[in-house]
Amino acid sequence: MTTLDRTRFLEAFAAASAGPARYGVNDCCLTVADALVAAGGPDLMAGWRGRYRTRFGFLRIIRKAGLPDLPTAIQTAFERHLKPSQNPWEDMVLTTGAWTHDGKVFHAPFFRMDGWWHTRGPDGPLSFQLITRRYPGNPFWRVA
Repeated sequence: MTTLDRTRFLEAFAAASAGPARYGVNDCCLTVADALVAAGGPDLMAGWRGRYRTRFGFLRIIRKAGLPDLPTAIQTAFERHLKPSQNPWEDMVLTTGAWTHDGKVFHAPFFRMDGWWHTRGPDGPLSFQLITRRYPGNPFWRVA
């Protein structure tokens, strides 16, 4: 099992989450992927990194890969690089979650640490005690 450097993970996540999100630079998927890489984990965005600069560009490359939407793309990356977790309450598990902001539903990769779920929002990091899992059949994943 891979042991992540929690300090490096949190530092990288905080740095990448500062300021507004930009597609292809520090969007929700890249922020979590960059933090995992900094902590010694796998690169969840290896096949897509550097290939898009807009929301539509990202949607175009995931659709070319045969994936219909962002939640499916996130789960596919998890399946390729992570192991299923039977305990969604342990630290450093990841899942696909959703939240509502200004009437819009956002989907993103979430990770759990210190009793909170964290993700990258449009304007910076977000933390929740509970998250809505729009796709309840999706498992939780851990770095292993």
